[in-house]
Amino acid sequence: MMQNSEMTEWSSDNFEGDLDNLAFFINKSGLPVEQKTWDRMWKFACKLYPEARNEIEHINNAKDLEQVPLPTLPILNNQSTIQYRLKQLQGFINALQYNHTGTQFFEIRKYRPVAGLVDTAREIVKESLPIKCLEAVILGIYLTNTLTNVERFPIGFKSVCDGRKYYHIVLGLFYNGKFGAMGISRRKDLMDKSVVFRNLVDLIQDYVTAYSNYGHTLKKVRLGGSVSHDSCSQERIAWTVLNLPIKKLRTSECLKKIDRFTKDLRAHLSYPVMAASSHYEKTPPSLTPRRTLKEGLKTDCRQAARASSADSDIDDSSDCDTLIFALFVRHVLQCTGYLKSQSSIGVKPVFF
Repeated sequence: MMQNSEMTEWSSDNFEGDLDNLAFFINKSGLPVEQKTWDRMWKFACKLYPEARNEIEHINNAKDLEQVPLPTLPILNNQSTIQYRLKQLQGFINALQYNHTGTQFFEIRKYRPVAGLVDTAREIVKESLPIKCLEAVILGIYLTNTLTNVERFPIGFKSVCDGRKYYHIVLGLFYNGKFGAMGISRRKDLMDKSVVFRNLVDLIQDYVTAYSNYGHTLKKVRLGGSVSHDSCSQERIAWTVLNLPIKKLRTSECLKKIDRFTKDLRAHLSYPVMAASSHYEKTPPSLTPRRTLKEGLKTDCRQAARASSADSDIDDSSDCDTLIFALFVRHVLQCTGYLKSQSSIGVKPVFF
């Protein structure tokens, strides 16, 4: 049975409060952990696992503990498949392990821009402490930033068990027309999913089945917007752009919304991204071919020559290459500020 500490994003700094309804604490003082937060973590762990109280106190009071090896980031080969690289990155998330202490070590402010969340992800990698589901989503975004032909979007879940509400989140993946997910959970079938699902409905249904195995009824799924691959982006993540009630998941209305959402994901795969992928060999019909610099300058040369034919005896065919070079030099000088625009100094525009 899944515990509320995994599913509910709620915390309190007052340990003497009502702990019966407390999901988990969040360490807001940063690292290294303050003594107050450290003591609170051990006390709360004893409350969460009363049957293991003796073992918890023994570990807390031990002077010499065995060193735990730190996981290392996998070295990805650009020649390997996307599926293999995603598996390697998920393996690193798994190596950090799920945080069962009842205290989340890294504070995730969801309103921060991508750049700020990536900084937190770097800290997670550096410290290599156990993480919860939201931390795993941020870490997954950071780890997959170089996989520009993989679209990422948050998937949130709301379930009910014994009258209590539970929340969970994973990082949805879209690649080569298939869907999957990255993440972490105390339950193996509620974390990552291979990118093999033909549509979003099949992926969501797989989670619905997994929830039912633990006595949970999945009520709602929230789909977020596509996350930028730019680690310096100041954009904020759209955590919820589409709410899907599970009871209406296969209705025509919901299916239309999911189809529109999928089309939006495909639209984020811009032309440069498609060109970098071996799975996109043809230019999309909706994208017009881009002119090369030489072709563009040739056209500009001819148009300028015809416009200024009264002031210049330029031969359109013989001097075209010379004119291309002249235009290019002029453009560079203007961009670098070494040449003022002719309109600003009162000179009639001519072609030289």
